[in-house]
Amino acid sequence: MWILYLIGIYIVGSLIVSFVKSIIEKHRQKVRDRVANDFFQNTDIDSKVEISKKKLSNIVFYKKIDPPTRISSWEYSKLPKYAQKIVNSVCPSCNEGYLKVGYIRNRFGTAPTSFYCDKKTECNYKISFKKAKEEFENKNTESFKTDFNQAYS
Repeated sequence: MWILYLIGIYIVGSLIVSFVKSIIEKHRQKVRDRVANDFFQNTDIDSKVEISKKKLSNIVFYKKIDPPTRISSWEYSKLPKYAQKIVNSVCPSCNEGYLKVGYIRNRFGTAPTSFYCDKKTECNYKISFKKAKEEFENKNTESFKTDFNQAYS
């Protein structure tokens, strides 16, 4: 019988605590609203929002790249982020083939070492992971700079 009393007290206590928390949060929200109204009373917030929207509309946002179908998903998930964006992209040499990952076998298993064009007979393009990472980072830095300059110029 005393267990039912303890359970009842626990339930009533938790209801009281959640009720008090909701009251406190409502009070905090009222204070935030009052401070925001006092702060922004003499400013034209709508014009500032429109200016910010115009600046942000110039930035090109890229969609998340889905795992390519040319390699298995477990193989794709093991690659670093930059490699996931490079693999399955169009070959910069022949513009026909797609880049795949080249592996080397060692005593610990296989390890990715390079990217190569999947049209091996026609195109001999091959680039190491290290060089591909440098090119990828430089390309991203340049595209970020141009987007940033477009947005805030």
